Amino acid sequence: MIRYAMVRDKIISHLTATGMFASVNGHQPLSLPSSPATAAVWAGPVDVVSNTSGLGAVKLRLIVFVSIYVPLDDPLDQVESTIVDSSTTVVELVCGDFELGSTVECVDLLGSSGQAIGAQLGYAQIDSRSYRTSTVTIPLILADTDDIDETP
Repeated sequence: MIRYAMVRDKIISHLTATGMFASVNGHQPLSLPSSPATAAVWAGPVDVVSNTSGLGAVKLRLIVFVSIYVPLDDPLDQVESTIVDSSTTVVELVCGDFELGSTVECVDLLGSSGQAIGAQLGYAQIDSRSYRTSTVTIPLILADTDDIDETP
């Protein structure tokens, strides 16, 4: 069984160690994110990896998102550099020596099970303040689930 809190906390630890973020949260922000950049780790969908699952064993994929928020303050050229640099840092971090414990088999970097790692940049408004954002998608292939019970 996956322990999501353990996986989330390890991702937060890796992100914090980069020194790029004023804060790293384990949830999407409910109030104004900090300057110059804030990261938020949150869980996305969980589904079955169809090409490696069967009646005897089920392999699951968990998508974890890392959202990055940079306030749209002057100079805007710096905002753009900060959002791109922090996005690529997160992707590079995940592609490197990224240990998440025994419940995670691997990060599906190239999307062999559907979703590849990547970042989508955009904009958001929180409490009437505008932010440049990036949402990094991290597909995690979870370790095999054993002892699947048959249903009558």
